[in-house]
Parts: sequence; structure tokens; C-alpha cells
Amino acid sequence: NDLEILAGYHQQEELIFRGVVVRHGVKIRQDAPPLLEIECKDAAVKMTVERKNKYFFNQKDSEIAEEILRTYARRTKTPTISVPGDEVDTTSAQHREMVQFFATDWDFLQMRAEANGLLVVANDGQVRVKAPDFDASPVFNAAYGTSLFEFEAEMDARDQYPDAQTRSWNPADQAVAEMLANENGTAGGSGLFGQALGAVR
Repeated sequence: NDLEILAGYHQQEELIFRGVVVRHGVKIRQDAPPLLEIECKDAAVKMTVERKNKYFFNQKDSEIAEEILRTYARRTKTPTISVPGDEVDTTSAQHREMVQFFATDWDFLQMRAEANGLLVVANDGQVRVKAPDFDASPVFNAAYGTSLFEFEAEMDARDQYPDAQTRSWNPADQAVAEMLANENGTAGGSGLFGQALGAVR
């Protein structure tokens, strides 16, 4: 079933969640009141249910993402997975063939987005596949002791590579083709560039 949750004060309520009920649970324990658990998820959870095999021909990753999302926009009722044209960033490389092998649409979408440096965000029945904007203005200021009470984060330089080199056999030239990709120079919110972190190697 579909579900909407509103919250607020003095009858001034705002929608804070819209999704579907995916699980009911009942717990009855000795010396404790009975407990009803209802688990809800965004409508995009429907993309995680079925593993699929599919071929895509002569398409960009952004076109593949839009094709997958349009499938769910047609199938779902309210709330729907809606995909406005500006919610999937356009990618450049066009694949002669791309294979989705025994993967859910959500996992496959995540893999193709990660290959292009994009993030997949599901919220309020809408899926966005976009590049992170490190120059965007903050929407919320977190201050320790007032609005922030617990926080845990870490940065591990061992997982950062300054560059990546690939080799593949080119049957047309009968030779090994090589390609070198450098870190894109994005510092993100930390102010640290990948080249500096990768220097630990």
C-alpha cells in the first residue's frame, strides 16, 4: 500500500515521506507490550526486487538510465517514480553494446552512474542521477552542541588512486591498447585533492 507521512506543529504540517509499505511485523514478548513494526521505503524500492538480463545497443549511460526509469514510471501507481528530463545528467560515451547481467535495475543503475562519477538519489518517488555539486550553497548549517550531537566520519588515503591505467587487446590493430586516466582535480568538501591523498601509495 502507498503511504504518506506528514509532521509539523499547530496544524501546520508538511510532507516528510511518501512511499510504499513493504513489511509488517508483530512482536509479542513476555513482560513487554506488543509491538507492531511497519517498514516503508521509497517507491524506487521496486527497482531492487528482480534480477534481470538485458542488452542495450548504441546508447549512452544516461540514455540507459532514462530507459530503465521510464519503465517504472509507467508501471507504478501513486506514488510514481517520475523522471523529469533534467534529472538525469547527460553522459558523453556511447556504447555499442552494454549488458545488464543478472542484476537488479537499481544495482545496474548504480554501477553505470558510478562509472560516470554520478550519484543516484531516490526521494519522494523521484530518482535523480546527477553529478555532485561541490559549489552548491549549504542548505543546513550543523553546529556541534546545538544541531549536531553525534557524528562519525573517516577518510582513508589507501583507497585513493592518483591515476588509473588500463590495457586491452585491440583485434583490429592486433596490438595492446593502453589508456591512462588521471584524477579529475575535484577537491570536494574536504579541500583535499585526490592526487594529494594518492601520494601515500
